Amino acid sequence: MGNTHETKENLNTKNLNTENLNDNAVLDQTQFLNGIASVYGKYLCKDKESAIYKYYAENSRLHPVFYLFGSICALIILLHQTLPNFQDPEFIVSDDIGETVDSIAMDVALIIPVSGIFIPFLLNYGIIDFIGSLMEPLMRPVFKVPGRSAVNAIAAFVSSASVGVLITSKQYRRGIYTKKEAALIATRFNAVSVGFAYKIIETADLSRYFFPIYFIAMLVTLLISFFMCRMPPSLHLLSLSVSRKCFFRFC
Repeated sequence: MGNTHETKENLNTKNLNTENLNDNAVLDQTQFLNGIASVYGKYLCKDKESAIYKYYAENSRLHPVFYLFGSICALIILLHQTLPNFQDPEFIVSDDIGETVDSIAMDVALIIPVSGIFIPFLLNYGIIDFIGSLMEPLMRPVFKVPGRSAVNAIAAFVSSASVGVLITSKQYRRGIYTKKEAALIATRFNAVSVGFAYKIIETADLSRYFFPIYFIAMLVTLLISFFMCRMPPSLHLLSLSVSRKCFFRFC
């Protein structure tokens, strides 16, 4: 009986590892293709009407470099996982570096697209305006930003910092935020999300201290936001909207 129980546990563990390996392989392949597509879309594509050009055209010149480096690392990790005899660099695929990063990336990969589905509900159905009206007396005098920026902060904390930046970008391009407000919100309130923070803290084997660590991190974020909006260079940013031809880029 004991041997049968151990055999079942080993089979379950093997199946779980196989599923994780397949998921990580899909993510690595996606990262690799994204790196190649970013270089082509930014530098090589001549058809300015194509979807790939429009998707990558607004990226800075550094974006494809980072994407390409990530795609190379992802390819090496993928070959390491699928080819037993592959000679791979230890500093990329070791358990403490590559495998850990790959595991974290897989856990948070779905946060942004899933959260992105709900962004139109926040922006187009009055929720952000309602919360903005309530939070205006607090956010404007304390952090020098509109009350609706509280929604950006909540979205960043609950889902992902990238979602907070995406909401800020959309609000700026609509002319709702000025350049100064968009810069303050994107760089001050889009702190690391609860889920991602927990994954990092768990990876460091400090999950029993999650609440005090995250509370301190959130408090530090708010304190930095309070002081930085009153200091250069944030203090000298122009209060111009996108309609005044003042374009804000997140890079």
